[in-house]
Amino acid sequence: MSKLRLEGNLGVKAVRKQIATFETLSDRQISDIQLDIAPKAFLETGGIAQLASWLLSKKEKGAFLSLTGDDNVIGYLARMNFHKILGLPEPSITRNPEGGRFIPIIPVSDGEDTFQAVNAIADIVMQQFESVNEFLPAFEWAVNEIVDNIFNHSGSLSPGVVCGQLFPKLRRLDIAICDSGIGIRNSLSENYELNDHVTAIEKALQKGVTRNTLKGQGNGMAGTQSIMRLNGGKLLVWSGDALYRMENGEEKGFEVGNKIPGTGVLMSFDLALPVQLIDTFIGERTSVYIEYEADRISEHGINIAEACSHSASRPPAERLRRKILTLLPEVEGAISLNFSDVRVLSSSFLDELLGKLNGELGNGVFNKKIIVEGLSEVHQNMANNVIGQRLALTSTIATQENAWLVINNNELTLSKKYQIHLNGGPELFMSIKDGHWVFVGDGNGNTLFAAKILRVRSGETETILYLEKSTVLSAKN
Repeated sequence: MSKLRLEGNLGVKAVRKQIATFETLSDRQISDIQLDIAPKAFLETGGIAQLASWLLSKKEKGAFLSLTGDDNVIGYLARMNFHKILGLPEPSITRNPEGGRFIPIIPVSDGEDTFQAVNAIADIVMQQFESVNEFLPAFEWAVNEIVDNIFNHSGSLSPGVVCGQLFPKLRRLDIAICDSGIGIRNSLSENYELNDHVTAIEKALQKGVTRNTLKGQGNGMAGTQSIMRLNGGKLLVWSGDALYRMENGEEKGFEVGNKIPGTGVLMSFDLALPVQLIDTFIGERTSVYIEYEADRISEHGINIAEACSHSASRPPAERLRRKILTLLPEVEGAISLNFSDVRVLSSSFLDELLGKLNGELGNGVFNKKIIVEGLSEVHQNMANNVIGQRLALTSTIATQENAWLVINNNELTLSKKYQIHLNGGPELFMSIKDGHWVFVGDGNGNTLFAAKILRVRSGETETILYLEKSTVLSAKN
């Protein structure tokens, strides 16, 4: 068994150096790994993501893992779900509620994992601000784009990871995302000649750079850099032997050091300087990206199999629907949605894409602006059914003046102070909108509290109502 000892202040650079040293000594052979944590070692968020991603890749290749060392650090790692994702026995610890202080390590393998990771980010952000309506989209966009790259571009057999840590006294939120895939240089080499990893990261940080325009538009890294620059925060991007650094919104350039497979991104947000997405090139109404993408879609339409990582659940359809609604005003004529290459298609996917598009655009505009092609007879019947169900619910769609009564029973979970979790997917709660009010009762005619809904987010089996903190009215008041 080979021992990897971690000591000192363990940020991204330090962890990569110690991993590289270990790899050299073990001649990069698959072996059992004993991870030994030195006393008073401190693992930073980026270091945790890099370490977890690398160990997941080793485990995928058959390595047996064990963990020894400082009990306090090991306890912290256990609370971060380090043991859980790596299949290590957990120490005896007290698991206190996270309370919006950190985001445990989340493995990312598919679209549903991305959805859950972004939800976790949104939750921690919402708990820190009185009004986040214009602030949250920048977080969501950046995390969505970077996490999405893990399973669209990394080519890794093992999951990527996402984790986060809030530092309230410093007013700082760190989000780290890492995979052990083919790296930026190998990914972009399909389209570009890149001599080294520094050049590869430089290229990735430019607008519109992607290995395959059918897989994405190539604005994830550039958009994230724009957000962090405006925020005055910290951004690290590492791949191969190169590490790019931005500090306080100012570029500090590159460092060339130890070569480790995969790609990582650390975003350290200054919570005192919120960023509105509309202030970045991504959110500009006259964005060149939107004009270019609208022209491309007008000419070629959207191939569903190429645009979505899969078509078996709601998250990929939700992202595509948002994109279509953004581009539609710029598109001349109709948008063609081509399902010809889709083999597996769920009703949830069809409802999230076609059913909700019909409901948001209205049946008349939908029929004029959306052309659906390539569906088999069975899939066409499924599509007609979900659209028909949406049309049947048209009369119940709420207005901004509506309020909702929720009874605190088995269908509802008050898991955190400013959240209401409802059992059921979007089709059950589609009429509840951002800006509505909700009254929560105990089932005996008594009101527990009332609040304004800041944001509604829906997964496959659960809908979450995030409440605006400043509007919560307790019955005791």
